[in-house]
Amino acid sequence: MTTLNLSLSAKALHDAVNAVKRAIPKKFVLESLACVLLDADAEKGTLKISATNLELTLTADVDAEVFSTGQFCIEAKALLKVAKTLKDEKAPLRLKADFTKRTPRLAISIGHDFTTTLIGVDPGQFPPVPVSSGDLTTVTLPDFKSVFDVIVIAASEDDARPALNNVHLTGHREAQFARLEAVDGFCLTRYGFAENVDIQGDFDILLSAKHLKTALAELGKSAITFEIDAEKQRVYFCGNSNVHASMLLDIGYFPDLQKMFPSKPTVCTLTASCKELSRGLELVELTLNEGKPVVELNIDAEDNAFLFTKDGETGTHFALEPHDDGTSGSIRIGVNKKILSNLLKPWAKAKETVHFFFYSWNAPVLLRYANTDFESILMPMNLDY
Repeated sequence: MTTLNLSLSAKALHDAVNAVKRAIPKKFVLESLACVLLDADAEKGTLKISATNLELTLTADVDAEVFSTGQFCIEAKALLKVAKTLKDEKAPLRLKADFTKRTPRLAISIGHDFTTTLIGVDPGQFPPVPVSSGDLTTVTLPDFKSVFDVIVIAASEDDARPALNNVHLTGHREAQFARLEAVDGFCLTRYGFAENVDIQGDFDILLSAKHLKTALAELGKSAITFEIDAEKQRVYFCGNSNVHASMLLDIGYFPDLQKMFPSKPTVCTLTASCKELSRGLELVELTLNEGKPVVELNIDAEDNAFLFTKDGETGTHFALEPHDDGTSGSIRIGVNKKILSNLLKPWAKAKETVHFFFYSWNAPVLLRYANTDFESILMPMNLDY
């Protein structure tokens, strides 16, 4: 058996371990799950560094001068500590594995002046790193991370509702159209990818919002290409960096979100500035009932729109400036302040406008954001005063 023996940049090692450590679980039973797997390939001249929590696997490829191909499994925390200490060193690091002792050891040295030895774990104990194979569906979507950052607002964080912890991604090859959506029972968000997409097959998958967020943090903000392996129930992501991700598909139940969209005619509409609405929501929080964070959105017969909150005998009123598109109809409806604030937050800085479509005081509210392909559904709340 050949043993790992290579030379590489200290900074490159630090950056790679720092990137993949996101996949390491906070709590684990297997010792190997606290580790990273170092896999040196002399033919490619690379060191592949992998970490996993069994559902999500992150890998990073680092250029290296490989003298001997081999693998080594080592605690991520210990390796990162050494790499962080040495990352500003200009001289390359030498990594050499030793399996002659009772426990595997990894010697890390710089020239003849510095050497430190770390205890490792048998590489055979590290879970197999997923490799794509078989019939794959390849998909490329633009600005995927930016879209996901907005969609994930509606993904539930409640572990008691696992089906709603996911994001739902569908795509159609013939139409060259994909949709990403999430729901938590109180609101829904979705986005349609229709431009600059490349979809090589139809797909309908569920992905853990938590794991996808972890993966996208290292994959960059440009277009994301991924491959769906239906046979292994896994998806492989590749962004604009040397980091790659592999996730298990969730085959649980996901609700039919189309049923949440009202089919009856609107009774009232409102166009408003996202920035102004966000400011108004902050101000009316002065008298927001902590036990029931409901904000009244009121549009009267004269097309005046305002926000109102009441806590006991006190109340706060915020009038919305008329917009060029104006309003039509009248309604008095309660909405969750925190959820509406979260939905508006991505657009407030960009000074976008939002269009509200109301169907009745107790029906879901449809929100569409100007100059974007995003839309949301917000469930109403009772007004008890």
